[in-house]
Amino acid sequence: MTKQDKVSVNDVYRLCNEKRWYTCGSNEEYEKMFQIIRDGKPLNEVAADIYEHSEIAKCGNLAIVLDELKKISVRQKTKNHDLAR
Repeated sequence: MTKQDKVSVNDVYRLCNEKRWYTCGSNEEYEKMFQIIRDGKPLNEVAADIYEHSEIAKCGNLAIVLDELKKISVRQKTKNHDLAR
């Protein structure tokens, strides 16, 4: 992971709701996942936590979760770049 591969808590929350992921996690587990994001942990750790707390049939496999996180990371970088102009 590079320093730029970051996601926001809000973006991950929206992604999980949109994809119907993290349906097997409690509110406390959701908050722990958010803390992983706030701590700047690698995206693969965030993806693994989402995968662990999701119905496998809904998220496919871990690589799909990681790819979706990378997509929102790219959008975040693009948005921040546009704001800097």
